Amino acid sequence: MKLGFGGSRSLKGEEVKDIIADVIEKYKPGVIVTCGEPEGVCEEVRRYCRYSRKGLTLLLYHLPIEDKATGAYHYRNKAVIEASDRLVFIHDGSSRGTQNEIELAEEAGREYDYFRLDAAAENDFSVPEVEIELDENRLA
Repeated sequence: MKLGFGGSRSLKGEEVKDIIADVIEKYKPGVIVTCGEPEGVCEEVRRYCRYSRKGLTLLLYHLPIEDKATGAYHYRNKAVIEASDRLVFIHDGSSRGTQNEIELAEEAGREYDYFRLDAAAENDFSVPEVEIELDENRLA
C-alpha cells in the first residue's frame, strides 16, 4: 500500500509526529508518498521515514525548478495523490494549499484521513508577558 501525506506548512511538533506514527502503524504501508520541499507536515513525514527504523520506502515529488508560477504546485500535489492508494491530510484549518489537496483527492476518488490541528497552539513560541517591579534603591 502507498500512503500519501499532505498538510499545512504551519504544523510541526509532537502532535503531528504522533498522528504520523499512529496512521503508519494503522495502515502499515510499504511506501510513503509526499512532497519533497515543504516544511511542516511534509517535513515531519520525511523525517519520520528517515529516522523511524521501520524500513519505509519514501517516494518524494518535487516542484519543477524552471517554472513554479504556472500550476507547478497543483501538478506536484496531483502527482502525490495519483501515486497514493490512500491519503492523510493534517490541516491547520486555514491553509488553502491543503484544502486544494483535499479537493484533488476527492476528485480522484481517493479515500483519506483528515486531522485538523490548531497551528497557534502547536507552534506557539511566544514568551508570556511578565510584570517586573524595580527596586529604585538597587538601581542607585
